This record gives sequence, structure tokens and C-alpha cells, in this order.
Amino acid sequence: MKRILNVMGRGIAIAALFALGTGVAQAQNWPNASAYSCDWTLGATSGKSFVTFQNLTGDSFVRSGTLKTVYTTGAVVTKPITVYWDWPTGDNNRFILDQTQDGIECTLTTANTSKALTFYPCSNGAWQHCVQ
Repeated sequence: MKRILNVMGRGIAIAALFALGTGVAQAQNWPNASAYSCDWTLGATSGKSFVTFQNLTGDSFVRSGTLKTVYTTGAVVTKPITVYWDWPTGDNNRFILDQTQDGIECTLTTANTSKALTFYPCSNGAWQHCVQ
């Protein structure tokens, strides 16, 4: 009986180490550099835009670059961003996006192998859903 419990204890310990060791090594579904077509709302205003993540470089946890937004009015806005993988959630498709120039923070969720993005919630009250 003592031997069975010892073997079971080792098995549980090995399984726990495997789970902890592979959790961080998962491939994250980072947003890619192709343009996304978006619908957005901010308060009582809504519209459409195209966003592109430019020069998003870094490592498996943090990447920095710029977010270029082209509105249907023709206005173009490019802002510096830092994107953090939200690794404590265990999701490989959930990130925190900081638009560092204006201090706006959003939860960014990717789907469909990063072909779809949702920016929600955002600290300024905005919501945005994008697809490629």
C-alpha cells in the first residue's frame, strides 16, 4: 500500500511539473500584421475602421510596436502600443493592450487563429471587433 501511494504521489508530481512546464511554452495567437476590418463604438458614436499592427516585436510575453487605424472618413491615426500576453489566465489568445500615448488599456482577445480580434473592455469605454 505504501508503495502504491508513493508511485501515485510521484505520478501526480510529474503531471503537475509537466502542466507547469508546458503552460508558458504554448504558442500564443498574437495579432498579425495584416489589416483587420473593424466595427467600433465609443459612447454614442460608432463606425468602421481598418487597423494594422505595425512592427510588433518582442518575446513570448511582451511585444511593442504601433497600431495604425484608418477611418472611413480618411483620417489616419498611428499610436504606440505595448501588448502583453495575459498568461495568468492560461489562455493563449488573451492579451492586454496598452496604447501608451494616451494611456488607454484594453483586453484584446484573438480568435480563429488571429483572424478575428475583440478589444473589450477598454479603459476609455470603447469596444471594437475586427476580422480579416
